[in-house]
Amino acid sequence: MNVMQAHEFARRYHASHGIISLSLHPRANSTDLQTNVPAWLNFSFGILRKHLRNGGLTELFAALAEIKGVEGDMLEDGGRNGGYVLF
Repeated sequence: MNVMQAHEFARRYHASHGIISLSLHPRANSTDLQTNVPAWLNFSFGILRKHLRNGGLTELFAALAEIKGVEGDMLEDGGRNGGYVLF
């Protein structure tokens, strides 16, 4: 739903206000929230989790990186405005 919302927001406001809208995936971070998860699940998904220090990298990348094609082109026009960021 967040992807659809980012795309619709970009469609409505990028031309008139110059707003860039992206949806983000922060990835799985290793926190204390996994202490109550069964051991087999922690073992199988443990390799996919990133250290907690890396938790905000996707947000920083989306906010600070100069991604070519984001400035005004919508996703369906070959651009990246209204798109999905996984870093």
